[in-house]
Amino acid sequence: MLEYLKRVLKEIIPVILGILIALFINNWKEEQANERFVEKALVTIETEVEENYSSLSEILPRHYELLEVLIEEADNDTLAIVDIITAAGGVQLPTIRSASWKFFLNSKTELIDYPIISALIEMDESKRIMDIKFEQFLTYAYQYMNAADRKGKEMFVAYFSNMVDSEETLHELCEAYLSKGEEQVTE
Repeated sequence: MLEYLKRVLKEIIPVILGILIALFINNWKEEQANERFVEKALVTIETEVEENYSSLSEILPRHYELLEVLIEEADNDTLAIVDIITAAGGVQLPTIRSASWKFFLNSKTELIDYPIISALIEMDESKRIMDIKFEQFLTYAYQYMNAADRKGKEMFVAYFSNMVDSEETLHELCEAYLSKGEEQVTE
């Protein structure tokens, strides 16, 4: 009986070791694949954030200028809001992309650190709020484009300032994300 047990153990131990080695190799390959996925995803996300930052950097100065002109011309009853906007080159919403953020946040979030996920979610939420404010601004703007009175212009400035505030917030979030990315690279 003892001899039989020794023989069974001699046959089972190599099988168990083979299974454990196979599991170890499989886990190692999966970890390597996950690391490559995260690396590629983070590069794509960073590129997208850089593009968003650039778009906001381009549009914000024009919006500041338009706000300044609107405030300066508030008492000019001969100049309508539409004339001021036309002279300033119009109002443009920045192009904000979030496809890679959303893809990553909806797929393998367990592979990424919480601070990165938190920053991406905060940027996405800020974009959503900016879009809502832009819709509110447009609703007001279309109704009162021909207003030339001080009150109409002040309301326009209030809606427009509210939208610009969201653009500034998103710009700051993008800048913070990009600066944290640079810190991680230099560490």
